[in-house]
Amino acid sequence: MQKRPRTPRALLRLAYAASGSDDGLAADLLELADRTPPPLAAAALRHAARLTTDATVRADALLAAARQVWLAGRPAEAGKLLRRVAHEPRLRVRVRGLAAEIAVHADGSAVDDLLSAAGQLPRESALDALLLATEVVHRAGDHERYVEVARHVLDRRSGPGSTSEDLVAGLTALYADDPRTGIAHLHAATTRAGVSDRPDELIRAATAGVLAGAGDSAYALATRGVRLARLNGETATVPRALEAAAFAGLAGGRYPDAELAAVEGADEALRTGQPALAEVHFGILAVLAALRGDRATTLHRVHRAGAADSSTGPGQARALCEWALGLLDLIEGRPAATVARLARILVTPSGRGNAVLQVAATPHLIEALAAAEVSLGEPTAAPGRRNPGAAEGHRLLDATEGRWHLDATEGLDAPVVSQAFDQFERWASATGRAPWLALRARSRALLAADPDDAADLFREALREHDRGDTDFARAHTELLYGRHLRRHRQPGAARAHLHAAAAAFTALGAGPWAAEATQHLRAAGAPAMTYQPRSAGSPAVMYQPLAAGGPAMTHQPQAPAGPAMTHQPQTSGGPAMTHQPGSGGASASPEQPGTTGLTAQQDRIARMVAAGATNREIAQQLYLSPRTVDHHLRNVYARLGVRSRTELARRIPPG
Repeated sequence: MQKRPRTPRALLRLAYAASGSDDGLAADLLELADRTPPPLAAAALRHAARLTTDATVRADALLAAARQVWLAGRPAEAGKLLRRVAHEPRLRVRVRGLAAEIAVHADGSAVDDLLSAAGQLPRESALDALLLATEVVHRAGDHERYVEVARHVLDRRSGPGSTSEDLVAGLTALYADDPRTGIAHLHAATTRAGVSDRPDELIRAATAGVLAGAGDSAYALATRGVRLARLNGETATVPRALEAAAFAGLAGGRYPDAELAAVEGADEALRTGQPALAEVHFGILAVLAALRGDRATTLHRVHRAGAADSSTGPGQARALCEWALGLLDLIEGRPAATVARLARILVTPSGRGNAVLQVAATPHLIEALAAAEVSLGEPTAAPGRRNPGAAEGHRLLDATEGRWHLDATEGLDAPVVSQAFDQFERWASATGRAPWLALRARSRALLAADPDDAADLFREALREHDRGDTDFARAHTELLYGRHLRRHRQPGAARAHLHAAAAAFTALGAGPWAAEATQHLRAAGAPAMTYQPRSAGSPAVMYQPLAAGGPAMTHQPQAPAGPAMTHQPQTSGGPAMTHQPGSGGASASPEQPGTTGLTAQQDRIARMVAAGATNREIAQQLYLSPRTVDHHLRNVYARLGVRSRTELARRIPPG
């Protein structure tokens, strides 16, 4: 017998030329599919299905081809292959499961099919179906049903555990309100995946890391998943890995890295026919813009998420958009509106909720409640924070028996707020992670009735921030502490914290927050100041008083290191760009000639202009509003002392 060629392409050429049936060649093609990336594997499986004489082998090959085509980023083609085997009773559950998997990322539906399939499939396949269901459960999930199905699957496990099982067990415990047990399982999942070379396992481990409060390790796992998915040709998996990286960056305070991952993730999700996943990326981008106080870009991204007017419960994209819009309300002096928006994340009309975002949004809910209280007619209230509809001197919050209760007469659901804060406290304590312990202490400070107790808690929060390397969160705590000290007539002590907040927010490109800190500084008797933003890659932020008599000060936020990731979105008409998230802090790329004094976002825009991109092209590639790009570009011109795009191109080498 003539020996068949063994290289993949040679074997595929032979298959293309073959006519009729050839079971031997079909067997070789099936073996080839096990060791090649999805695009080649899909071709091999389709040829095997054509050449085999065995109907069972043919059906199995077509189903396997559908999965490989889906992984290669062609969902419509995968659906056609599934329809060819949908009549097979033996494969009905598996066909239904894969169809549901595709639908989850295409339109966010099919969680019922996934959960039902999980109860009928073999254990390992059931775990896969269940883990896919968790992606939807996070968005609008039926937590009680999830716990029921998860326990049914876990009861059938045998032998050593796996990353998937640890993640399922951890989520089950979290949904059952047992954060300590849940986080122990989630930590085990991240540890098991440390040596994995499977993108799907790394994505799940990264998700576990985010849920356990370990943003930095989750980011490292997710970016490894991105690289391996690309290497393996799993095109459809890339935006899922980027979603995990974006959430990890958001949770870990690595906002530039999160933004780059989400920008690329949205591009890849749209390119591979996963619009529901793209909406989640746009939701993350909206939150990141809102954290900077960038209204125009936030609204632009909320619109792209397609979640602005949805009335169907808080899917993940919608919940992210509510969070983003609530943040805008907070910075613009509408704390009651923030509370109303965040309540839609905490509890839905059906009693369901997005568990992850519930925890993440709770510190902002507490801040909004405190801001509403601050504005109740007090003469030292924060500028622009008054609530004209509230009664003079009325207190919204009261501490009773160690638990916080909200006065229900304000039209807010007291048990909901109390439960939300209680859940956040217990989850943050269970993580043992400094960034979350800092937010726990800060929230307690905002709720404290005694000013001295509040000051002690603010100082505790700052000590935890020192251990946690989260520049933005620390700046926010400095602002809130400074505001507290000023309200309680300690302007000298307040100024040091407000100086630090204003400088850090300026460095991080959060202009509205910097403006608020500066406004409080003036009210505390400080001279007018100018704050110089940190240059890309530089850890120092310098600021100098404009009036005589004040010393120059230096604030040095720390930036954690992280793995690099390349971002090259493909958009028509605009130049390709390469980003290297992973540097942490406010900088996403090393300092290069000509960029001194720019924030990370300004540096990125300046380099794109130098490469020849128009404002509209930049807005499209970075999912910014054209108005925001124009604003950044004017600041770039002013800080670099140039007057035109031509001068900027001469000043900055494209990169």
